[in-house]
Amino acid sequence: MSSQTLMRAFALALIAVAATTASAVEPPRVIDSYVLFAYDEMILKGATGASPRGHIRGGDIGVNYPTANPNAFALSYATSGRVIMDPGSHAVADSVRCSNTEGVFHDLFANRVNSNFAATINGAGPIPFSAPIIQPANLPVFPFTPGRALTDDAADVTVGGTGIPSPFTFAPGAYRDVRLNDGVEVSFGAGTFDLRSLASGRNVTINVTDQTVLQIDRGMTINDGLQLGLGTHSGAQIFLGALGFNPAAAPAVNLAHYAEIHVQLFSPNGWLDLGGRNQLFGRYIARRISGDPNNNVTLEFPPLQPPAGGVRDPFQCYEIHRPPLGRTVTLDDARGPSTVVVKRAKRLCAPADVNGADPAAAAHPGHLTYYTTAPTSPFTRLKNVDVTSPLGSVTVKLTRPDRMLVPTAKSTTAPPDPLAEPLDHFKCYRVSGAKVRAKNLTISDQFGTIGVDVKRPLHLCLAADKNGEGVPSPGAAMLCFQVRGVRPQTAPPLVYANNQFGADQYPIFGPRDLCLPSTVVLP
Repeated sequence: MSSQTLMRAFALALIAVAATTASAVEPPRVIDSYVLFAYDEMILKGATGASPRGHIRGGDIGVNYPTANPNAFALSYATSGRVIMDPGSHAVADSVRCSNTEGVFHDLFANRVNSNFAATINGAGPIPFSAPIIQPANLPVFPFTPGRALTDDAADVTVGGTGIPSPFTFAPGAYRDVRLNDGVEVSFGAGTFDLRSLASGRNVTINVTDQTVLQIDRGMTINDGLQLGLGTHSGAQIFLGALGFNPAAAPAVNLAHYAEIHVQLFSPNGWLDLGGRNQLFGRYIARRISGDPNNNVTLEFPPLQPPAGGVRDPFQCYEIHRPPLGRTVTLDDARGPSTVVVKRAKRLCAPADVNGADPAAAAHPGHLTYYTTAPTSPFTRLKNVDVTSPLGSVTVKLTRPDRMLVPTAKSTTAPPDPLAEPLDHFKCYRVSGAKVRAKNLTISDQFGTIGVDVKRPLHLCLAADKNGEGVPSPGAAMLCFQVRGVRPQTAPPLVYANNQFGADQYPIFGPRDLCLPSTVVLP
């Protein structure tokens, strides 16, 4: 048997073993978990030698569709030097080529690999899966049709050189071809900016906010040293229409070299070249993605914006260990009245700032205690409940009520007085049928700052009238997600709490749940 045939047999054997031992394991099918997501093809080169560049951090990478060419591969990885996936990430593509040992995957989902596949896989794989990763109906929708009269008929703008002096601030509106000459600084504030094309010279600084939207009909021409979105959480969005570009022949944008960029970039019909020696943050989605050596690409989630109305704050919930309570209360929520036995306090939930969306939230006094409960009457499961949280919209099934949230005063120094600000009680239902993932969320609360990864939704909590005491915010709701992270380094050894079930004191442990303000439509 030739060495090539042997390697091919070995690769097929790997997939066969994965199929028997991990056939139930699924790749991430939520696009927000991907830092790089190509519809048709991705080609990634890496750093050479011991360079600190060449890392994929915090997010997954994936190619959605299989290649039609049986001799081609959807994902070509580490074709020159090292591309390293940090722990916790997945690589997903129907077919994967990696011919040298410097390609380092964490987990790999693939149905076909090249005959001389030689990558390092830290974790599991190759694991077969059904393609596409995400069904077409669930892919993001591009917000406009490129080739608009809106931008064709607008005026050109040049900043620097013989144009407008730098620094310059653009007002929201329509522009034709925007040229930023070497060394200039411009600002695009909150709002929508419609451009036919954007070109920048060397060492250009583009200031944006987390609420900036750039809608570009054609392409972007970038030179070395671009600084875009520094100081943000990558909330700015660039929608690149790629009008007139053939994604098999030329990039709609090449990010050049020595750049730092924080953005959410979406070009479903364009070729995105990541350039080289760049520090890239955010999420990047395109028809085709390629990259020269030495890029670091880090998933950075934009600030979470709560739905209008209802609950004001997100809540980060930490594990606590408390003795049984055994109190019976009535709860009347949008599903109707019920009686439950309150069993045990399991979480202390602190108001939190998530990804810089509301830095003042961490100082708010109102906390919540998460109690397990047992219903005293039968419960009918409810299907097709539509829930919209800052992480998107999902349809869930309510399986059973098993928790409640109780307004709580908290102190880290001494027993607190009862909470003066009215907060809602919540009746919480276990949910199933939805997948939501998000990585590297930055959580700041009164215990410190931590990073968490969202794993899945666990409970839907509806504002409830407890024992006839009223509901401060009728219709308020929160979707609570299982999260993973480490206990804040600055957390006190003991927390003092006070609510309607009495005063208490205890230590807190690691983060377990993140409850986000949500809107709910019951069938």
